[in-house]
Amino acid sequence: MQKKFPFIVTSLTALACFAPHDSESRDIATWMEWLPIEGGYFSPEAKDFAITPKFDRTFPFDIHGYAKVALNGKYGVINTSGESILPLDFNQIWDFCYYAPEGYALVEREGKRGFINTKGEVVIPIEFDDADGFDVYGKAVLARVERDGRIDYINTQGESIFPMQLDYVGHFNAHGDEIMSAYGNIHYNKSSDYCIRGGWPVRQNDLVKVAKNNKYGLINPQGEIVVPLQFDEIRDFDDNHHLAKISRDGKYGLINPQGEIVFPPQFDEIDHFEDNGLAQVRQGEKYGLINIQGEIIAPLQFDSIDYFGDGLFVEFQQNDETGFLNTQGQVILKSAQI
Repeated sequence: MQKKFPFIVTSLTALACFAPHDSESRDIATWMEWLPIEGGYFSPEAKDFAITPKFDRTFPFDIHGYAKVALNGKYGVINTSGESILPLDFNQIWDFCYYAPEGYALVEREGKRGFINTKGEVVIPIEFDDADGFDVYGKAVLARVERDGRIDYINTQGESIFPMQLDYVGHFNAHGDEIMSAYGNIHYNKSSDYCIRGGWPVRQNDLVKVAKNNKYGLINPQGEIVVPLQFDEIRDFDDNHHLAKISRDGKYGLINPQGEIVFPPQFDEIDHFEDNGLAQVRQGEKYGLINIQGEIIAPLQFDSIDYFGDGLFVEFQQNDETGFLNTQGQVILKSAQI
């Protein structure tokens, strides 16, 4: 049966995620060219439906030959022969990600979330109140889940990566190099060649902020405690210089993404870092300057400090004198010299 009709070809780049394997050197599979329209799958090459319309909604096939379909408000998964892999029994199904021996997909049923594989088997029980799909964090494949108000990261066996029960779990920081693959919204980390589902690659040394009994620390994607839970607060890492403020007993310091203490908590205040890599710090009523390498470049002896000239110079007040520092912390001019 041939059928002619007008249609608009929309972008089919929102494909399921997959691990790289040899996909960059293979041709796009025939079924990935099928158009999910009118409740079926139309083949432009055959000028006919490869799968006869019978669904309310259809979605593009992924590179491994699986597609999400919907009927009467319920979602399932079919293969390229139109056979049901996962029954139309779910409120929502997300893309398969092929980080495990079989692809894993996040599913939702009756308000709970879990994971199924391409055989239609439930591999991680559908018991979470909320969950994200699996992504690669460094060399760990993890999913962020929530149950009974507690956040956790689990591996593909459904096991928590954390060595203890925690009161608070943040998000792993996302940094890295982005590449668009030939198959759509897939990103790769150049250094490790891992596939990241619809997001930024994550560096192996990225850490997540956690807390127990109001003490904060940092844990890596392998579940190892990199910074013990000893601080009253750990701020988010800044985007420009990748440092985070830490505090303990009312004093502030700095930490880097590797979990190394750049400055132990010792200052009453740390201002934000300027483009020149300097930040004001205060102890009591005296101000100084630090850099991102963990050095005090101007001792805490000034009554006030202010930037000007696009950060090339620093104006200071000290004992009723005004002067200027360069970005190495050296005094280059005092009011008595004017």
